[in-house]
Amino acid sequence: MQAAFAAQVLRSPEGVAVRCAGRELSYRELDERANRLAYRLVGLGVGPEAPVAVLMERSVDLVVALLAVLKAGAFYLPLHSGYPLERMQWIVDETSAPVLLADTAMRGRGLPDAPVVVVVDEDETLASLPATDPGVECRPDRLAYVMYTSGSTGRPKGVAVTHRDVLELVVDGMFGEGAHERVLMVAPYAFDPSTYELWVPLL
Repeated sequence: MQAAFAAQVLRSPEGVAVRCAGRELSYRELDERANRLAYRLVGLGVGPEAPVAVLMERSVDLVVALLAVLKAGAFYLPLHSGYPLERMQWIVDETSAPVLLADTAMRGRGLPDAPVVVVVDEDETLASLPATDPGVECRPDRLAYVMYTSGSTGRPKGVAVTHRDVLELVVDGMFGEGAHERVLMVAPYAFDPSTYELWVPLL
């Protein structure tokens, strides 16, 4: 997925990649911000296929965070803000996620415990980190994300999705003719429709 994103950055570096609540980032800006956060994650010991929990509002920073996790070689573990704190904590504990990415809005509501919590929109160390790609190898068979089911039939279960799975969706012929270049993100990013809403137009 990183290679597909890098190719899109080269094609349209100044094109708008993401827009939310009056803020927008070009592909170049999104790439640079995600690279800085990826270096931060790598510096915290996040490595290939490590789970990184994400609990953030829908925003441009959320897209930065999800992309950064992949650039660090890890996979993202989206937490639904509507879940009880106990359920979010159970997911973080079951996966042994070493890092939780959050924002100030979610911190104000209460965060699950994790070994390291990075509040993305107020982390002053990011500005000093490199804007270039960290160069972490990524293979198509590696995990991109794990989403947990609601648990309505019992205990919640993690559904693992690889980079190849996402890319096969992105290149599906039904998304041709330019109709899916701009998509409104409606679904919570902890639900699987967000795979279409985020990655199809972005890539």
